[in-house]
Amino acid sequence: MKICIVLPEMNESVLHFINCANAAQAFFKFESVELHSTEEEEILSIRDITADDMPSLMEKLYSLKISLGYKDEDLLMTFFGGRIIDDAGGDSFFSWGTTLLEPNPAVAIISLDYLYPNRHVLDNNDSSYVGRSIQYNMFAPLVWTYTDLECHYKTVSCIMDFCSDTHQINIGLKKGFYFCSTNDCQQRMEKTEAGRAILSIANYLNTFPYRAYSQMPMIPICFKTGQIKCPNSPLINPRQVFVGMPFSDDYIDIYTHAIKPALITLGYIPWRGDDHPVLIDMMCKLCQAIQESEYAIIDLSGMNPNVMLELGMCLGLGRRVLLIKRRGTDVPVDLRGMEYLEYTSATNLNKPLSVRLQQVFL
Repeated sequence: MKICIVLPEMNESVLHFINCANAAQAFFKFESVELHSTEEEEILSIRDITADDMPSLMEKLYSLKISLGYKDEDLLMTFFGGRIIDDAGGDSFFSWGTTLLEPNPAVAIISLDYLYPNRHVLDNNDSSYVGRSIQYNMFAPLVWTYTDLECHYKTVSCIMDFCSDTHQINIGLKKGFYFCSTNDCQQRMEKTEAGRAILSIANYLNTFPYRAYSQMPMIPICFKTGQIKCPNSPLINPRQVFVGMPFSDDYIDIYTHAIKPALITLGYIPWRGDDHPVLIDMMCKLCQAIQESEYAIIDLSGMNPNVMLELGMCLGLGRRVLLIKRRGTDVPVDLRGMEYLEYTSATNLNKPLSVRLQQVFL
């Protein structure tokens, strides 16, 4: 398989295209990634594309793909500087791609018009958002072409979320490449070879800024078996947040009515041990979850020994940790220099926790 990228012109943004394409080539085992630029190509000079235009346009793109010497399974991504207008007359800020099963397989057309601040999609002039936008739009055709996932609604920042809301688009750009569990996107991706390859690309492209998650520290030696590295080979999920707190009725409200809704509202996936019953050793389950999470929320209340061990693992692996504790809880001297949120109930924790999450995790 090959990737062909057709651009209206070569400029400083090409670096972002190459970065994404190289990631796809590395993880998806594409034979090559080739860039073409043509200002004369009629397709790239179109300003407005409507839903009625799409069938004939896809057919023309497929003909262009064949004329350039590519096969059906090769992916052609064509970028242009105009707008894609949806059925309601508004702008659609996403790319169309066709699967390998459709009449014009593995072609996509992507609007670059919304990348610029005067289109009011990006909420500031941060050039890294433009780069993230380019990568986001290159990533979607990979998913649509090589998996059976479908678009859905109301899951902020999931790659498959259909969204034309400016605020939500910006949240997605900040959070990176993520597949939700609400609509089983993550689970379905994990079940196929192509899906797992795409998850690897997502992990590579998720950066802060542009740091490869695949290179984040993992357990060097399994402390239960002595085996080099974790035998489960976990992958970082950049949206997963490990929640370490005592499994006691006293903390159910804190998790259910404060921590969990605050994380979900911001597009994160909370991971708490008793939400994930599995038939493996408890320590292995927790260790794997910590490795898979870039972030953690640790509740120091009660100074639970298990929670302290989880905190030590999170800090040792360089995970970004937000500490919370119930008012009146004393903490060890070694932790007193660290910042934490103090609460008396779920009600007075929810709002400050949401604010602090955006400060610490974004």
